[in-house]
Formats: sequence, structure tokens, C-alpha cells
Amino acid sequence: MKKKIMAFMLAAACIGTGTLNCAAAVNAAEQDTAYIMGDVNDDGAFSIADVVLLQKWLLAVPDTPLANWKAADFCADNKLNALDLTLMKRALLENIQDPVEPPADHIAPLGFKTADDAIKEIIQSDLSEIEGYAQMFERFRNDGFIYHFTDAENAVTLQEDRTNAAVWLMPYDYFEDTGILYHVAYQGKDYQVYYYFNDPAFPESDLWDYMEQRLHTENINVVDEKYGIAHHPNGGQPVVSAYFAVDDTHYCKVRTFEPEDALMDFLQVLNYEKLDIADNSITDPVTPVTAQPIGYKDAEAAIEAIHNNDVNAYPEQYYDDYRKMFERFSEDGYIYHFADAENAITLREDHPNAAVWLMPYANYEDIGVLYHVAYQGKYYQVYYYFNDPAYTVSDLWKYIEQRLGIKNFNVVDEKYGIVDNSNGEQSVVSAFFAVDDTHYCKVRTYEPEDALTDFLQVLSSEKTVF
Repeated sequence: MKKKIMAFMLAAACIGTGTLNCAAAVNAAEQDTAYIMGDVNDDGAFSIADVVLLQKWLLAVPDTPLANWKAADFCADNKLNALDLTLMKRALLENIQDPVEPPADHIAPLGFKTADDAIKEIIQSDLSEIEGYAQMFERFRNDGFIYHFTDAENAVTLQEDRTNAAVWLMPYDYFEDTGILYHVAYQGKDYQVYYYFNDPAFPESDLWDYMEQRLHTENINVVDEKYGIAHHPNGGQPVVSAYFAVDDTHYCKVRTFEPEDALMDFLQVLNYEKLDIADNSITDPVTPVTAQPIGYKDAEAAIEAIHNNDVNAYPEQYYDDYRKMFERFSEDGYIYHFADAENAITLREDHPNAAVWLMPYANYEDIGVLYHVAYQGKYYQVYYYFNDPAYTVSDLWKYIEQRLGIKNFNVVDEKYGIVDNSNGEQSVVSAFFAVDDTHYCKVRTYEPEDALTDFLQVLSSEKTVF
């Protein structure tokens, strides 16, 4: 099997199995021991593995501790955020030569709820002024289609219950080339399925040579001359990926935290099809953006950030998105905060990254504030969102259906809309309810629905004025 194949970006871990896709900003403790700058996994070397680990940690992927957080503090401000990640990538580039010039700044992937939504963005994108996005859209449009996963029994399903997005368009970066990613489930297990373009700057003779030259990935176990299996170090959590050629200009990567035998079973049923990119006119009253949520230790820190309206710590292309978010809160003069009569609902100060998040507008969610809370030993995510004035519908359920594409509500007592997005062995359930004429609340948990219902009976809302 001699194919020309393309590149991928190890930094795609930023849209892995984490709880949020976010640019975290968290204070860290003092550390005085000697270290190698960039060596966050503390293995004695600064490598691609360190970049992947930091991205996953910033996005709250479970079980991704930083052995040496200080090695990632490239801004020297005792905080870790997206700017440190960008500088970290640039530092790594100084030691690795690549026939393709990487972008000056990291270009974030674009997340969507469905493949249809991704196709709409490819057709009508207004992000073409950003070079990395323009190249990505052009590559898809030149093909005239996107690859999409499929299987004979329709047992491989899109994870529509994901907190952020199930489908991602991947622009070129040093660690990844243009492609599309699907978060899917099969027999109660989760997999990431990527379809990539080959990079013509790497004329390697086959996929495995390409992996070594372009991605510096070695020790690939080639099975039946079709699948290449690679294990990636990730502390105590197994991470395994499979690679195979799709055609002369595309290849597929499948990544999972499941054991290799589960991955092999999945590969036996996985297939693919082409979805045409139709040249039609699709309009949306609001243009989606890609700026990521920003994490804070508590509500007071979030309010201070709103007051300061300081966006300089984040990628410049997202400045306007963050300013609009801060201004929306400032216009209110307050933020909604969770409350209960017995003070039994508490902020999760033990959260790995941050307990409070300010959420900019995106195609999959509105501007709002998120609290990670605990109640009776169980964990919940409480969001307070602004209604989007571009969607003038008569009630919350129609709004959520039109704005977020969520259907199949079970409306309880005309107040709570319950959506069960459980996936195989994992329970994922959310409740929505109106707060006032311009705000609504979403509560999400991995607990059973009866636990969520109990939580809703004690949850109330209050305004924190600033």
C-alpha cells in the first residue's frame, strides 16, 4: 500500500474527551525546583508530548495532571492559559525543521453540532480574512465533499451530547493539517475519527514514512498492511490511535482511551462515505465564533475580569468576541449566581482547572456564566445564559430548538425541560428553565435524572451586582 498521505496535529488533543473546550486561566503554587522549560510531563525533555499534555489540561480532560506546571508558564505570570500554549508551540518549533511554514499563531479548530452545520460554515464562511481558515475552507471546497463515518448497522453514532461540539473542522497548524473530526460512540465506548487531507509538502512513499517524517511518530505496529497502531504515553491512562489510508489524498486517524482490542473491534465496523458540499444559500441570523470560554477561581475573579475588559492575554483574532461577552455582562450590571436555602450547593474549588467560566458566543451555546458545583456528593454544571435577541420565538423550548437544535424535551410542570443524552454506559442529562425574559438556565450532570430532579428542587438563582 503505497499512498501519499497527509499531516495531522497532535494538538488535536485540545478537542479530545475533556469536559470543556476552553482557554483556562488558573493561579498556580510556587515551585522552586530546577526544570527544563516546556517539560510539563517532567520526563527530562521538551517534546510534542508536553504540548499535547498542556492542551488537554487547559481543556479539563480527565486524568491529565501536569507534573511540572511551572515549565509551561512561558508568560512568567504564575498563570497557565492559551497564550502560554501558543508560546510553548513556538518554542518547540525552534528545534524542529518542517518543509511547511507553520502559522504565526495557533488557529483554533471550529466546532459544530452536526456535519450539516460544518458544511454550512464551509459554504458561507466569513472567516476567510484569517489565513489559516481561508486555506482550510478552500481545501474542502476544492474537494466538493467531506468524508463522514458510516457502518453497515448504523451502530457508530455521533456524540450529540458533548458539552461543546461533536464535529470539528481542523485548520492547518504545525501539529495538524486540514481535516474533519467526529466524536462518535460505539457499544458504549468513545472514539475520535479524523479524516485528513495529505500535505503535498511531504512526498513520502507511504503512510508510515509520512508519520515518522511529518509527525515524528515512531514505533507504529502495522496490522495486515492496512492499520498502523500507535500508543501514546499519557501517565496512567492508555491512549491508542490507528491510522489508515482512505484514498490518494486523504487518510484517517482513530483515537481512543479504550484498550487496543476495543479499537481493533471498532475498526472492523468503521466505514466512510462522501457528503457533497452543495453550493446553496444558507442563512443564519447570527455568525458563530470560535473564541473559547475563560476560567476563573470564583465569581469575584470573573466579575473583576468583566470590569477590566482586558482581552490582551488571548489570541488577537478573538479580541472582539471577548469584548462583546464582557460588554453583555456589563450592560446587565450583574451576573446570576446559584443559591439555595440551606447553602448546601457549593462551588467546586477542587475542580482541576477552574470552577467558574465566562462563555463567549458560539454556534453551540450563548453568552453566559458557568459554575461547577457540588450537592450531596454529586457534581453539576450550572449555566446562566443570555437569550440571543436574533431568535424571536415565543417560548424557551422553541428558542432552544431553533437556536441550539435540541429537540425531544420532556417538559416537567411547565417549568423544566429535561433532555436525556445518555450514551451507552454513561449517563448525561440536562435541564433547561427560564430565569427571566432575557436569561435562561441549563443544568447538566452525569448523574441519573432522578438526582438531577432532586437538585432542581433546591436550586435557586440570585443576582450578584457589580
